[in-house]
Amino acid sequence: MSIRFAALRNHHEHGRRAPALPLLRRRHVLAGAAAFACMATGAQAATLAHGAPRFGPVPDRDGATPWGVLAGIKLNPDGTVAEIAPAVEALDGTVIVLDGFMIPYDEAPRQRQFLLSPSLVDCPYCAPGGETGLVEVFVRRPVAVTQRPFSVRGRLRIMRDVGGGFLYSLVDAAT
Repeated sequence: MSIRFAALRNHHEHGRRAPALPLLRRRHVLAGAAAFACMATGAQAATLAHGAPRFGPVPDRDGATPWGVLAGIKLNPDGTVAEIAPAVEALDGTVIVLDGFMIPYDEAPRQRQFLLSPSLVDCPYCAPGGETGLVEVFVRRPVAVTQRPFSVRGRLRIMRDVGGGFLYSLVDAAT
């Protein structure tokens, strides 16, 4: 997943000058300081565990595909698709509506490509819901970045050959 994310970010930034230094958020600095303090004192490594998301998942509603349906894919230990439930297979290539939270690829105010998750992600290294809890979205017109839940309508594609990417994509989408 991180290889695909890096490639998409590089593609998005093509033609732009990269920032001199990456922006550090407060939580990154605090996590680094905690880890460094443990190393400096010779203490056991601190476990920086991520619990459940602070905000619950979007509720299921009529007219939108429930995120629980997308959980119908089983993966092999190497990350390849082992089994696809019939309910998920039936959605492949059809136009669906998904409610969720945006995970932008960069800090641009409008996004043409982003991830959609059932829960608001507050940890940059965590994916709530695992592999089936993220859908890569390609919209026709750029969408303003938001932390509020919203609906996206598009054609669902199951990516059977994951190859470091995502299991699902929503193409030709609109909000």
